[in-house]
Amino acid sequence: MILIPLVLLAVIGLLLYRRLVRAPRWRSRRTRVIATVAIVAWMAVMIFSFGVASRVLGPDAARPVSWFGGFSMGVFWYTLIGLLLLALCAGILRLLRRDEADRLRLHRIGVPAVLVLAVAITGGGVLRAMNPEVVAVDQPVRNLPSDLDGLTIALITDTHIGPIRDAGLARKVVDRVNAAEPDLVVFSGDLVDGSVDDFGDLIAPFGDFTAPLGVYAVTGNHEMYTGTIPGWLDRWEDLGITVLANQNASIRVGQTTLHLAGVHDKRGIDPFTPDYDKALEGIDPGDFTVLLAHQPSQVLDAQDRGIDLQLSGHTHGGQVWPFKYLVALNEPLVSGAGVVGDVPIYVSSGAGTWGPPSRVGADPEIPLLTLHPAP
Repeated sequence: MILIPLVLLAVIGLLLYRRLVRAPRWRSRRTRVIATVAIVAWMAVMIFSFGVASRVLGPDAARPVSWFGGFSMGVFWYTLIGLLLLALCAGILRLLRRDEADRLRLHRIGVPAVLVLAVAITGGGVLRAMNPEVVAVDQPVRNLPSDLDGLTIALITDTHIGPIRDAGLARKVVDRVNAAEPDLVVFSGDLVDGSVDDFGDLIAPFGDFTAPLGVYAVTGNHEMYTGTIPGWLDRWEDLGITVLANQNASIRVGQTTLHLAGVHDKRGIDPFTPDYDKALEGIDPGDFTVLLAHQPSQVLDAQDRGIDLQLSGHTHGGQVWPFKYLVALNEPLVSGAGVVGDVPIYVSSGAGTWGPPSRVGADPEIPLLTLHPAP
């Protein structure tokens, strides 16, 4: 299995060498050597930061390395896009039978420009990713009980607290959500990345929410990857977060009961597989029910179950352009509100990042949904 990624890395490294070193035909041998060494170091840093940094250095010492590795991934991605565009332009010049000197000039000007733009785009995305805002959303819901008209729900998802995102993001999310004064706070998965032993303390601010109707959470696929799911669920409960592990909670609002159900992520394996029948057990199909499910595609399993609204995350809104178009191939909705079959759904772009600590074309957000009757 390890042979495939190694071959892929070798091919990518060769591509970078050909486009960054060979195509411009740098006159100075020193320049060519430095560029070649830089490419090798660049790829090595990315591999080390995501493969072994935490295990070798420990979670705290590895944080700047992991951050730099993630930043390098963003630069790497936009460098690839830029180099492909540069190669396309060179091909057009060739078809137009332009002099070889023109193509060489294009590469010598274009390669540095691509690298500068890749760093600038990724850096700008880092600044955007640091500032998740509470976004007001009017959410129309059919058959909404009058007692729930105007109810506000803060939807938090994909904070990914761990090797790159630390307690600072958790504190920022809590302070901004509390300032918005929602009635109810819900997490729809991927709160964390990594083991509870390494990063359990970083989510301590999540114990400071002040929502009068409580704080609830379900798992995401990244919780499944940690290998410490029971420990994380215990940690969340210690912080006052009610875990809906294929369960539901009945929340009294005036004379109405709001049923909040939650299922595990679809990537879960026994005993953490999603079980919709168990999650909805005891709920009258005619009662108002909100379902928390990490991945939007889980709405396909929620059909014909009397779900009035599903809240999800997972997609990051694509996070880094143009990945939202790839996400759309696998999910029924990338971000925002929609209806899939008989289930209205809202998908948040999320408050954090994964991989590159950057967002380009998909701002971080904490939706504050205000329920009102659908016309």
